[in-house]
Amino acid sequence: MAKLSIFVPFPESIRNKRQQNQIADAIVTHIVGRTMAGLDKDDKKFARYTKKYAESKGVGTSEVDLLLSGEMLSELKPIKVTADGVEIGYKGSKELVGKVEGNILGTYGQPDPIPGKARDFLGIDDSDVDVIISAYLYRDW
Repeated sequence: MAKLSIFVPFPESIRNKRQQNQIADAIVTHIVGRTMAGLDKDDKKFARYTKKYAESKGVGTSEVDLLLSGEMLSELKPIKVTADGVEIGYKGSKELVGKVEGNILGTYGQPDPIPGKARDFLGIDDSDVDVIISAYLYRDW
């Protein structure tokens, strides 16, 4: 079983298990939504598809869609939620994790990254985490 993930820490004020799980889900939702909007973890636009690749997939060169395979974003999940934080990412076949890693690094099966082709979506800015946590911090649990 292969794994590719990030860890997002929780502040000490987040100790309710239900609260932790909901924050974990909200972080995944944020990453997926931002990625579907064509932005990487630093809110930069993804590199466009080449004309040849876009034609083979039946999409435009500016319509980067990490859902095309039906796996990329739909398989992004909280892997482990603890009092310390959440591990978010991919756990499964080497093939799936390899596809994800190829997109993130821009290697796409090559030994070295292809310049300008990385689509590093697996991450979240601390300020976005703060906004998500603040939305759940004062709820009645």
